Amino acid sequence: MRPALNAIEWFLMRVLILVVGVQLLCVIWQFISRYFLGTPSTVTEEIAQLLLMWLGFLGAAHVLARRQHLAINLLGDLPPGPKRRVVSLIGIASIALFAGAVLVYGGGWLALDTFRQGQVTPTLRIPQGVVYLAIPISGLLMLAYCIDMLSGALGPDALGPTDPIDGSARIEEV
Repeated sequence: MRPALNAIEWFLMRVLILVVGVQLLCVIWQFISRYFLGTPSTVTEEIAQLLLMWLGFLGAAHVLARRQHLAINLLGDLPPGPKRRVVSLIGIASIALFAGAVLVYGGGWLALDTFRQGQVTPTLRIPQGVVYLAIPISGLLMLAYCIDMLSGALGPDALGPTDPIDGSARIEEV
């Protein structure tokens, strides 16, 4: 599963770079058209808004894959060992539950419902469901990354020299 996830992560990073680049160009053109030409471009404004949603959701999946996501450490830094593993597994399971229930299930219904209703964006007239597809797609990516983290934490390599959850070196007790 890891080679497929590596390929997905490589592709995802390039998509995010492209999205940021297009968004930057849209914002620059918006600035030029508003302040120098006197007529703001509604098309680039809407493109920038739509891309911001895709950037936020796909970026969240990207940082989870790289294990750089925001975490609230309630129990302090636990030394490597069984307690740390249990706390980490609970955290990964919580992320997976949220990704599955809220992002995949809820976001999928939202996208499907807006496709059914025929809602379109105001300026570009593209289906609003295309915009909302960022939610379940990012949820599926997050679920795949959580499954990979859980399999690493529960698999045969779990007792190796590094912690499979965060990749930190394990401290051996003597």
